[in-house]
Amino acid sequence: MKTRLIPGILLGACAAGCVAERPKELVDAHATYNRVAAGPTATVNPSGLADAKAELDRADKSYEDHKYMQNRDTDFTRDEGYIAMRKAQLAEAEANAMLASREKARLDRDLQAALLRQQAKPAVKADDAAQRLGNMGPVRQDERGTILTLAGSIVFATGQYKLRNESLPKLNQIAVALKDLNGRTFLVEGYTDSTGSDATNLQLSKKRASAVREYLIRQGVPADQIKAKGNGKDRPVASNDTPEGRAENRRVEIIVQPRPS
Repeated sequence: MKTRLIPGILLGACAAGCVAERPKELVDAHATYNRVAAGPTATVNPSGLADAKAELDRADKSYEDHKYMQNRDTDFTRDEGYIAMRKAQLAEAEANAMLASREKARLDRDLQAALLRQQAKPAVKADDAAQRLGNMGPVRQDERGTILTLAGSIVFATGQYKLRNESLPKLNQIAVALKDLNGRTFLVEGYTDSTGSDATNLQLSKKRASAVREYLIRQGVPADQIKAKGNGKDRPVASNDTPEGRAENRRVEIIVQPRPS
């Protein structure tokens, strides 16, 4: 004789022993939390992640309390799961904002440091250029600025204004130093001794100063930053009564003029 199953009894047995599936919201909450916890949020925003974990634990407890079909309250568990997922996402967003703020602060510091280094470069370069000028010949200071003196016999042949070939390497070095003095202006002044007429000496000193200026321009010194002037026998630096004194007076001076106040 066949046993007949009574639908009501079978239904009651399932109701007493079947377990409800986890709601999708709870499954998504676990997946989201696990992903966020494995990233930088755990160290950057631990309090936000702990809040999300507490909410997730409440959702799990709700599921455990209602997983059997006869006591199931899936709406409450779904809500708890959704809130837990959102709190995990919020903790991650807050962590990302903190990281972005820190990165911005770091970039700001790097930018400020770079700007300070850039601003310091011209001054350092100028100091180095001034020191190099001092290694190229006698340098002194007066109201006209920093003055580099070149002996006329080194730069020119007697009575000539064409540059000696052996003077060119030094003039090349001077040109490099002047170019590094950003924004400064320069004056090349030519001088002679007292031998000969005033007119002849003045003309020769002008041509010598112009020859030096034009050569420095060809080496890259901006033409609008450098001028030439002939002073003839004016402003002697030694006595014209001796050969040694006259040799000192026959000179070219390159003046680095003061910055405008």
